[in-house]
Amino acid sequence: MTPDAYVIGFGPNGLAGAITLAHAGLKVVVIEAEHEVGSGVRSFQRDGDTFDHFSAVHPLALASPFFQAWGLEARVPYVVLDISFAHPLGDHAVLAFRDLETTAAELDADGRAWKHIFSPLVRNAEAMTRTALSPMLSIPRHPQALAQLGWSTTLGSRYIGKAGLRGPNARALLAGVLAHSGQPIGSLAAAAAGIVLGAHAHVRGWGIPVGGAQRVADAMVEDLIAHGGRIETGTPVTDISELLDASIVLAVARPRLSSTPWRTSMPGVYLCSASTTPGPGVHGMAGWWAAKTALADVKEVTFTLEYLNCTSKIMWQNESS
Repeated sequence: MTPDAYVIGFGPNGLAGAITLAHAGLKVVVIEAEHEVGSGVRSFQRDGDTFDHFSAVHPLALASPFFQAWGLEARVPYVVLDISFAHPLGDHAVLAFRDLETTAAELDADGRAWKHIFSPLVRNAEAMTRTALSPMLSIPRHPQALAQLGWSTTLGSRYIGKAGLRGPNARALLAGVLAHSGQPIGSLAAAAAGIVLGAHAHVRGWGIPVGGAQRVADAMVEDLIAHGGRIETGTPVTDISELLDASIVLAVARPRLSSTPWRTSMPGVYLCSASTTPGPGVHGMAGWWAAKTALADVKEVTFTLEYLNCTSKIMWQNESS
């Protein structure tokens, strides 16, 4: 039987998109070229120990609107340490504590400048997170948070010394968190991603899933199957046109710069990779936004995050049923 939707790719964004579509009542098939599920949230065992292939620490997972609505922490236990991240410097390491005041005290003379960058975001953490993980393609719901995020990003992009940080410890700590973006330090792209990560280090902290990152993928798979989803691993897709018998196709692929980053020129085909707005990280928001957009376009359904925790009957039924 032809499904209502195909999802190509089995990382956190693909799974988030698949879960959203399945919770909306669609029959969903997820296709993955690899023989294992999870992509960036995979783990393996060696000599009784668990190792993560890629992500081990998830700075945005606990703050993600998608994962909060879906109930991630009720499904996967997370541990959060008092120290969020650190940067080695020869014979010592400089530490970013979950507590902003403690971090500032450790940075001595640079503590004031550190707080100048992060305090406004920490004070408005929820609005900052929703702004950072939103499409930013329309009038913002939290204009103050957007202005604060822009200000802190500008400070970070002006490079370390010009951000008011003079000592090697503070400069290294900021450079280290900006480097997580994979973009040149000093660029707006690096600052935008790094500043958000740095701010969350001082809010909930950087969460570590107990038992490894695979626990996140396994929990998402379990929920998808519980909502009627089907999984096909070891099945590479070489021609997307073969899947267009379904109403919706979500594909993990790199988008072009666009004011509609999830839509493509092919009707019914949407993009949901880490390269799609709002960018990389274990937060599932690219998959959520792609699926939400597809439901609105194809099924004329307005789907909100609250439906992810809804136990009522499905809100849309296949016309043929």
